[in-house]
Amino acid sequence: MVSQKSGYVLFYVHTDEGVYIHNPRNVLTPMQYDMMSYQGDLICQYAMYLLKNNKEYKKIKYITIESYVSWNRRKSRPYIDDNPVVSKEDCRIKDYD
Repeated sequence: MVSQKSGYVLFYVHTDEGVYIHNPRNVLTPMQYDMMSYQGDLICQYAMYLLKNNKEYKKIKYITIESYVSWNRRKSRPYIDDNPVVSKEDCRIKDYD
């Protein structure tokens, strides 16, 4: 069975100063972004990387994620449960896959 997946993901970085939108396309190669955009564990790993290796944002409190995935050219739908929160302690991501 042939399956085609495509995804879209944005990270919202919440700091003391405000909320910043982080687009991983600016950091990852196109292949890395494509693989990450529809795999919940890789999204979680990237969010944890962003928290721990951040040089761009000061004093990150937490990160929320917006993610959509399309299977076999169907209409895209939310891939991760509403408003997941990623903090330094854990990554509470539950994908709908």
